[in-house]
Amino acid sequence: MKIFRTVFRRSAVRNDSGRSFHVLDPWEADRFYRDIHRGYDAVFQAGQARISLQPTKPLESSHLIPVSRLVRPKAFFVQFDGFTPPANSFEDFDSWAAAVDCGTHRDCRVLPHHMFSPSTDWQALETEDQRQAFEAAHGGPTHLHDEKSRPWNQTNAWHGNDTLEVARFDLPTGFHWDVVSARNTSRMSSLTSAWRFDGKAYLNISPDGFIRAGQSKGATATKEDEAPRPAPPEPATPSKRERDRARRERQRAQRRR
Repeated sequence: MKIFRTVFRRSAVRNDSGRSFHVLDPWEADRFYRDIHRGYDAVFQAGQARISLQPTKPLESSHLIPVSRLVRPKAFFVQFDGFTPPANSFEDFDSWAAAVDCGTHRDCRVLPHHMFSPSTDWQALETEDQRQAFEAAHGGPTHLHDEKSRPWNQTNAWHGNDTLEVARFDLPTGFHWDVVSARNTSRMSSLTSAWRFDGKAYLNISPDGFIRAGQSKGATATKEDEAPRPAPPEPATPSKRERDRARRERQRAQRRR
């Protein structure tokens, strides 16, 4: 079991009137999102954690999404209501884990939707009706384009040794998309960084949101900015019992000399 804790942060824009939010640190959010592609996971949430889709910019409510939207449909999600025992969800999780809901790497549920269509919350891509609506908006697997009209090309030149998993389906090792700029300059944000790619440059983007810079005919994608990494935790202060034990051990060591 892994526990991810939020930080309490205040909005930096005037339109939010100084509101504060419980936000998952960008690097924690990235680790969390990658983890759910490496096994079948249940995500249990207490409270209302949010994740920033623009981690290198000042905090703003319009850039925040709930955790449930990030993990959907790649993991089993439960929101604690304070009354229902968590154990009541275990049977539902077992049923979810026993099914393979995604039958191919070309399924639209494999996409990192917080990067592909950040302004749209696709809440029911497990249904045929919503998958058809998605294809009407963004094309099918061989002609896929995001909400900024950038092609997401599925290439056979796969990179890396990771075999990721979505909804109990194992993806081909190294599977990714080549994302091409629709204009002279395009930008893309992951959960931790902001990228720029010009002209013929492109990005390799994996289902878990990992970005690798692509290069073509001298044009290279570049990382413009990155969220600050959290400071390492301060060492724990020894308790009085621990200090007394250490003092006695020093005294015994001195007597033995």
